[in-house]
Amino acid sequence: MILKKLCEVTSSLFRLILGILPVVFWCCLIYSFDERLGAGITIIAMVIHELGHIACIFLINGRLEAPKSAFNGLRIAGQQHFSYPEQMLQYASGPLFNFIASAVMLLCAGLNEYSETFIAINLATAVSNLLPIEGYDGYRLIEAAISYLDLGFRAYAILELVSFFLTASLCILSLFLVYTFGNGYWFMAIFLFATVSKLQKWQNYQNSRK
Repeated sequence: MILKKLCEVTSSLFRLILGILPVVFWCCLIYSFDERLGAGITIIAMVIHELGHIACIFLINGRLEAPKSAFNGLRIAGQQHFSYPEQMLQYASGPLFNFIASAVMLLCAGLNEYSETFIAINLATAVSNLLPIEGYDGYRLIEAAISYLDLGFRAYAILELVSFFLTASLCILSLFLVYTFGNGYWFMAIFLFATVSKLQKWQNYQNSRK
């Protein structure tokens, strides 16, 4: 009995560590390559974004869903039972909170070094998450709209091709910005990871067909 309890505690602790490690990794990456002000506001913008999703889910089903960390960002489960309009609202809520935060900062603080950085990073977070790239809110929002309107397989195929084209293009652009200006490591890491993951997914699909 004691051994079983010890195994359960160890397993829970191990899952907790695995859940925290991706967050620690991305925070370290942000602070390693960005200035302290920009790095801190980037993390704040991410928190605001996730609060938008959490608030929307709470308004829909009355439950608080904590985000779970992954190596490509934070994810919130428990949305599979939502209707398609509810899913679209939920995917739009994160970027909406970033837009609202930018507007509130502009109205309350005006323009200064901190507020300009805060507004720029929140706007960048909102716009980048609305891009139709797989794993992002924009992709999921369009995917839910395609299902809701019953547009068929061709619409999904077009969405996936657009997603890969944007991911690869932004990966190349971010590499160019890093090479030219020495900034943008955060975005480079995100889009490089997304491009490699997509290529690996296609490779696994091709291997499964052989």
